This record gives sequence, structure tokens and C-alpha cells, in this order.
Amino acid sequence: MTWSTSDAQGCTYSGSIDVYVQALVGGYNTAKFHDHCALATSGTTYDFGGLVEVSASPTDATWQASCSLSFYGSSNCTGSVVSTASADITSIFSPPDGGSGAATFQWTPFLSSALAPGGAQSFFFGCFVASDGTQAHLWFDMFYATKAPGTY
Repeated sequence: MTWSTSDAQGCTYSGSIDVYVQALVGGYNTAKFHDHCALATSGTTYDFGGLVEVSASPTDATWQASCSLSFYGSSNCTGSVVSTASADITSIFSPPDGGSGAATFQWTPFLSSALAPGGAQSFFFGCFVASDGTQAHLWFDMFYATKAPGTY
């Protein structure tokens, strides 16, 4: 995982997270990134997501990617998870007929929302990419996790 000059809005002063995962022989290789903890208010809906670009569809190189918002009963994202919501990035680029070549390789939004359950005091926003094929190469930009309605 490195910084890249590729930017979803073409900003020369910004960039994106460049995630390249090479599969291990006989198993998955996983990259976890964008770990962030913030205070939450129970009973509040939070929107979260960002933008992603890929170099190959999941059928071309077997990979999975997801970002999630996990709520905790503590104010510092420690202890037991109360609930979790995920934004499945893999399905965005999966061809609808299960074939290959239907994915568009451009900056694409991914998003989801989650209701903070009773007792939630903080949330953890994190993402991962895993590959059991030859490789997975994705770029991420403009992450957000905010009270609904919200976006980047």
C-alpha cells in the first residue's frame, strides 16, 4: 500500500491510496487500511463510503474488497463490537452475468449507511482488500463517515 498521484478529482495536490495485493501460494493475502475511530451517537444514522478504481474485475483476478463501520460501546473503539455494517466493493465491479470484461475501470463510488445502536459511543471505519488470484490492484480516494445525510 502506497500513496499514488492518481486522484479521483484530478487534484495535483492530493492523491489516493494505492493498494496492490499479491496472492500467497495456497491462500489469501490481505491488506487492511484506512483505520479510523470516531465518536458516535446512538440512534443516529451514519453514511460512509468513498471512491474506488480497479485494474481488473473480480473475475479476471479473484479479489474481494470491503469497507465497514463497526460500532463500540466504548468511546475509543475498544472492547466488543455492538454492530457492523459493510459496503461491498467487489460486487460493484462484478459483471452482472458472471462473465468477464463488463467492469468499467474508472473512479466509482461505494457507499452504505448504518444506524448506531443503543449504547454505541464510537465507530471504527476500516477497509480491506484480499486476493486469492494472481493480484488485486485498487485505488481508493475521498473516504467519508458522517452523520446522514452526508457524503464526501
